[in-house]
Amino acid sequence: MLTTRQAAQRLGVTQRQVRRFVEAGQLTAQQIGDYPNAPWVITEESLERLVAARATDPPRKGRRPTASERSTA
Repeated sequence: MLTTRQAAQRLGVTQRQVRRFVEAGQLTAQQIGDYPNAPWVITEESLERLVAARATDPPRKGRRPTASERSTA
């Protein structure tokens, strides 16, 4: 399990973008706690699926390449 901060670092995006991925169903996450601002944890498997999907999806206008995409260019 990863925090939103750890997932953001791995993806090369902000924590807010990670939460958007969760809201869009692109990342599987679970909120830990029963209050509105409780932290989220993201599964390692869903993060790997998103990384793979983003690797095959060319960057669009306004989308920054991830750290792994920049290193292969």
